[in-house]
Amino acid sequence: MRRILTLLGFAAAAALVVFSLLGRARLTELSDACQALDAEIALLEEENTRLLIEHEAAFSIGRIEEYAREVLGMQSPASGQIIYIEGGAADWAEIPAETP
Repeated sequence: MRRILTLLGFAAAAALVVFSLLGRARLTELSDACQALDAEIALLEEENTRLLIEHEAAFSIGRIEEYAREVLGMQSPASGQIIYIEGGAADWAEIPAETP
């Protein structure tokens, strides 16, 4: 009887060691996956920053004006073509006059 209890104790201890090792292996696997995801997040944040800068450059007022002048052949209105309208204390607008 004592021998059986000793064997059961060793079996339980061995099972605990095995489960502990399996848990440690799973923990290491998950830790590696987290590190890989952190690296991917860092790359995506860098790409997002680059794309935001590219977007802002593409839609800057200066670039739009340059495109309008050089590609579309547009030009600024002459001083006689602008009419100012009073719209209140804080509001104002510029409306180009019609060309005769």
